[in-house]
Amino acid sequence: MSSCGIDIRGRAKKLYLNDRTTEEIRREAVALLEEIEVDDLDGGCDEISRYKSLLHGPKPERIQGASMEAIRDGIRDFIGQCLDDNRDTKIGVMAPTTKLRDQLAKQIREAGYKVATINHRERLSRKDAQIFAMTLHRAKGLEFDAVAIMAHRTLDDHLRKLVYVGMTRAKRAARLYD
Repeated sequence: MSSCGIDIRGRAKKLYLNDRTTEEIRREAVALLEEIEVDDLDGGCDEISRYKSLLHGPKPERIQGASMEAIRDGIRDFIGQCLDDNRDTKIGVMAPTTKLRDQLAKQIREAGYKVATINHRERLSRKDAQIFAMTLHRAKGLEFDAVAIMAHRTLDDHLRKLVYVGMTRAKRAARLYD
């Protein structure tokens, strides 16, 4: 990173402990990156297998080959379960494109939930909602109690990396549809 002009003095070693997401979600997310090189931004490849999480929880659900209708119903059920467990839960709903994000947000609203759609320039803190719909790109840097991700069909290398980012936004629960 110093070659990019970033002052890294004082950094004795790389941190490998994750304090946001559970070990179970981290493992499932890392499995998506098998056979994909991850740039460590220091001129090498990141050793993602060395990371560990201090937290534990249920294994995330991965549902493959579901129809659009099953995905819609499944995400609504997931939201209901999360809110039944804790009414203060913040949920991120993610899709690879704005078109799919908007379809999901509309369907969730039709089920009676308040959903905030997050665009690329908006800040999450300015939204008065518990459910936030966004693209996988927009999920970077955010965190939620639970996430539901619609990757829908084939996960190419680029989409696998985005789904990894989306899954690691979850603190307690995750569900992936691909």
